[in-house]
Amino acid sequence: MAIATLTLLASVVAHAQHQDRTPDPQHQAARQQLHQTLSDWARTTIFPTLTGWKNQLDGAMSPEDLSTLNALRARATTLRKEAITHWGGLREAWQSEDYAALKHHRDALKGMREQRKALLAELKPLAMKYQQTLQQIGEKAKPQMEQWRQEKRKKVEEWKAANEAQLGNGPFGIHGRAWKGGWGKMFGFGGKMQKKAAVARFMLWDGGDFTQDIRNMAPAELHNEGFELK
Repeated sequence: MAIATLTLLASVVAHAQHQDRTPDPQHQAARQQLHQTLSDWARTTIFPTLTGWKNQLDGAMSPEDLSTLNALRARATTLRKEAITHWGGLREAWQSEDYAALKHHRDALKGMREQRKALLAELKPLAMKYQQTLQQIGEKAKPQMEQWRQEKRKKVEEWKAANEAQLGNGPFGIHGRAWKGGWGKMFGFGGKMQKKAAVARFMLWDGGDFTQDIRNMAPAELHNEGFELK
């Protein structure tokens, strides 16, 4: 389970909007501030350790298996970038009430499911072959992940306190719904992601900085209006 260290990068940014679908400038600024804070923290505190664990896995693999895994990582990265492009198009279509474009992007995202299934099927033999190494990484990851979880919570609470006046008590406010959004959707923070999915995310991480991708993940309001993208 502790391989889900990659899941700790926080479900914290709710994407609330006015009923006319025009983003509130204050909410946007607050979201950007929080995203930047968490991104900077992740790059300086979390990424170096994750890179070490990735190197441990890569170093345990045969050259042939590592080559196979790197090819899968490249495919996964491309697939994620394509999905983010469609999420962006979906968001724009929703805001402009362009339902033809909305259907186009939804259908494209649905069509990517088979590609993901195929990729995970090819990843499974490597996960089974190097299960012992993954378990060793998990033992080290478990206490570290809890420490990071506490640090993240502190940063979010500080942000909430500093922005309470602007955010108020609405859906984006301090007393509103649970914090959801890009960070959580990317890595299933909060224990909601299944173990196998968490292991797959870890193995398929190519070592790149995914914080900008998180900024562009699907907004929560699309899910709330029935456009489920899971």
